[in-house]
Amino acid sequence: METLSKEEIRIRLKYLKDSLPNEPTAVKGCYSLPKAFNEAFNGPMKQKEFALQQISDHMGYFLGLIKSVKVIFVEKREDLVKSHSIFIGDNLGNVAEASKSELFQEERYAGLYKITGYDHREITIVNDRTFYLIHFLSVLAHEVTHNYLYHHQVTSEGRFDSEVLTDLAAIYLGFGGTILRGYAPSSAISCRLGYIDVATIRRAILKVAMLRGWSAKEIGREFPGFDGFYFQLHSLPRSIFRPVQSEPQAEVNREKRIILCSGCRQKLRIPKEAASLKVKCPKCGFSFLIGNNGYTNQRKNIKMLAQDLIVSAFGLLTSVLTSILLVLLEKYGFPISIYTLSLWAVIPVGAVFCGFVASSGCYYGARLLNHRPTLPLLLNMAIVSVFTFVLIHYWSYVTMMVKGVAVSERISFLQYLDIVLQHKSLRSFIGPRSSSTELGQFGFIVAFTQIIGFGLGGVVHYLRLLTLNYCKRCLKYWANTHVCE
Repeated sequence: METLSKEEIRIRLKYLKDSLPNEPTAVKGCYSLPKAFNEAFNGPMKQKEFALQQISDHMGYFLGLIKSVKVIFVEKREDLVKSHSIFIGDNLGNVAEASKSELFQEERYAGLYKITGYDHREITIVNDRTFYLIHFLSVLAHEVTHNYLYHHQVTSEGRFDSEVLTDLAAIYLGFGGTILRGYAPSSAISCRLGYIDVATIRRAILKVAMLRGWSAKEIGREFPGFDGFYFQLHSLPRSIFRPVQSEPQAEVNREKRIILCSGCRQKLRIPKEAASLKVKCPKCGFSFLIGNNGYTNQRKNIKMLAQDLIVSAFGLLTSVLTSILLVLLEKYGFPISIYTLSLWAVIPVGAVFCGFVASSGCYYGARLLNHRPTLPLLLNMAIVSVFTFVLIHYWSYVTMMVKGVAVSERISFLQYLDIVLQHKSLRSFIGPRSSSTELGQFGFIVAFTQIIGFGLGGVVHYLRLLTLNYCKRCLKYWANTHVCE
């Protein structure tokens, strides 16, 4: 059993990486055995052989090998001496009896991969009665890897020990957890398995995680106890688990630089030496120019900012008009405040409707200016809708009179809000008669749900803008007919 240094592991894994496909397995990540196979392995020899055949096929599918390899499960033979009688005759016709002994040695292997014909391969697994399922799985993973390397015509070419290279290949392909648990020293089994020791396996798993781009969580959950702690501890430098870029790709990245989209602040990568370039954001569809100095064209930024302000002004106008209309309806005899309507006292349908009406100015302003929806616009719509809730209470505050004296002259707006929200009543319209209950401190929770409702009403308009079709050339919204100039 060999112990390899980090450099020796690196050289062998690099050889495997260069010799195998870029995506060496059909399924990314580490191999994990379905739980159904654990119970299928319990039983007589034939049942175990059938289970091993299914597991071998499952491993093959994981590696992307469709053709099945036959698995043979044989009993282990112990060392023993057998004696039997033989009869020896001479030239004179005399016959004598003699005793002859033969030594039958036990198998010196736990598994064997054989190629018995042009397209016939088989794996022999020895039934060592001291083995548990994990030991059989580690042996099977090693032999299945032999078949995988043969399929891809990868050999050691005399440079490396073929069995050691096969163990490292099994780890590279995702069988590291199976190999580590199966090869771990144990006094319960009759022999040691594998061709590399546990320390080498651990170092190889960390190196493979870097080469294959596996995350710390992905390999950490495969190992219980000390091994899980070991890999989590070694995963603290996050760069260990980032995929290694090839030299050409790294060179390409060095020739790029990162800019931000003026519309949605999405990071975009452009050529570093670009003199003048028109960039279109794949996320929000906004197009802008990159000048000779490498910075976004200032005129486009100013235009975008101006459109944001104008659209917000349209929304502010409809917000003020909506709040005034709601206050007038309440003061002149409308039986209920529309924005306070709710279903089951928790779903603020009235607030959503009022927020939708209040932020309609943003929607129609964006349509008028052909302003594409951006994250700042979404924030503005939500703020305008929520602002309507505050305006409704403010108009009530400045217009309320008590005994001929304006309330605004006696208390502040915040004190007014505190009194109004705590003395709100919840009126139920279920049944033939309506009932009313004062909310008290619960009034603040109801007010909070109404604020959320107003905000959601504004978000609805933003979603409407996202669903509108627009010309990808001039970025104008489509009307019934549209001709791009």
